[in-house]
Amino acid sequence: MPQITDFSLFLETNVLRNEFGFQYKLGLPIIPQVQRGQVCKLNALSVVLNSLHQFREMPKPLPLRKNRNEYAYSMRELSKEKYDSQVGEIYSAQVLAAIAADNGYPDSSIYTENQYPLYVGRIIAAMENDQAPIIFYDVDQSGEPALYMSDREHAVVVAGYFINKQQEECFIISQWGKYYWVKAADVFASTSQLSKSRTPEVFYKYDSGWHDLYSTRFAPPELFTKAPTERRTAHEVPKGDGGLKNKILVINHQPKVEKTSLYSSHFTMFSSKESERLFREDLARKNIPRTTF
Repeated sequence: MPQITDFSLFLETNVLRNEFGFQYKLGLPIIPQVQRGQVCKLNALSVVLNSLHQFREMPKPLPLRKNRNEYAYSMRELSKEKYDSQVGEIYSAQVLAAIAADNGYPDSSIYTENQYPLYVGRIIAAMENDQAPIIFYDVDQSGEPALYMSDREHAVVVAGYFINKQQEECFIISQWGKYYWVKAADVFASTSQLSKSRTPEVFYKYDSGWHDLYSTRFAPPELFTKAPTERRTAHEVPKGDGGLKNKILVINHQPKVEKTSLYSSHFTMFSSKESERLFREDLARKNIPRTTF
């Protein structure tokens, strides 16, 4: 999956440019977080809440994990105690919204968009409102959207939108502690085939952590030479919940940017040098490491 490490190179190589400049759009500034374990949905939520805390003066959320008792309580522990999660897995956008409320973010919106133009339009609208939508789809081993009927269900944070040189709509996403880009059509195809009530996973505890049976196919076999020490089965999504198929989760807040700011127009239209200068200034102002977009 294509990773973004140099924003100037990314613009020149991938983003469509016309007489007005590069066609791209950035949403809420975010810092990706490394994922450890079966917590991709919680990790995506944690990324958004921590970004709102750091950049928009919203409440400080719980840490994602206790990190071997570094913290007394965590978002993962909350999900296990209050929402019947077994190892940090979440199958419902409604549960994620409830966890956000428990962390001081009671205002969230869950959208189900079954048509491609509405799906992409909803995500763009969120970014125009200085937000970072969370979306859900299956991924293959490299992180590309895939068609696995929820067996590799994943969550990412959308940080930006752009038109590539082939004039295809694309998203800039945060996952696994880094930034990547992906075609919007591939994302929509994947989210549209998710199950509304996926089969509950069975998790096995090894020395390296918790693994579900399906994911062991993608991990080094030496991790599983010893027999697992514990087994847990996830709970089924309640009927009527709808799971994560075509869902978009937006944590709402009051944007503090002016209507004329970098984050407010439908597209950001600047020359290459101006885009780079503004982006680097924004990184420095928000203390985002320059080595990652």
